[in-house]
Amino acid sequence: MSIPERFYRIAKHKFSEIRDRVDRWDDEAQEAEATSARKADSKGDARRELKDAMSAPTAVRPDGGAKPLSGVPLRTPDEIRRGVSPTVGSAMSNQPDPLTFHYRLLGVEPGMEFADVQAAYDKLSARCDPARFPLHSTEAQEAERIRKRLEDSYKVLRDALDSTARRFDLLEFDAPDAKPAPTA
Repeated sequence: MSIPERFYRIAKHKFSEIRDRVDRWDDEAQEAEATSARKADSKGDARRELKDAMSAPTAVRPDGGAKPLSGVPLRTPDEIRRGVSPTVGSAMSNQPDPLTFHYRLLGVEPGMEFADVQAAYDKLSARCDPARFPLHSTEAQEAERIRKRLEDSYKVLRDALDSTARRFDLLEFDAPDAKPAPTA
């Protein structure tokens, strides 16, 4: 086996590892979104039910409970408790950090410094370089897709962590051939 062929096999193996890791993180992110959506729906249902129960006329049952006159049975507190997650601390502490996914995609711990994020991005970006694979191959296309996702995550983290980069991106420069406005 020739040396270029060995390098190609090693690169292909490393690339498949990165692809598997990115796909696994995507699945985890989608699962987390679905869980948070279910929790939000449960909280909304409980709020609506409470509002309806407070506004709907009720009849007192012989056992002391209340029965809605509308015919819709009320859930017991235990049923509501099982459907709604308990809130610990403030509402802000229950919200996940929106940058966590991007940190994980780049393979660094959440809260790392921008220099560490940049180094991780450079390392992964070099590994996913489509030029390392045969032109127009499925591996090259997959590498381009992964590299685009890495770049998107890097841009989000760069904007959040490096304020000078964000300000520099917002600057507008005149074209070199533009003539200065005449002064009066």
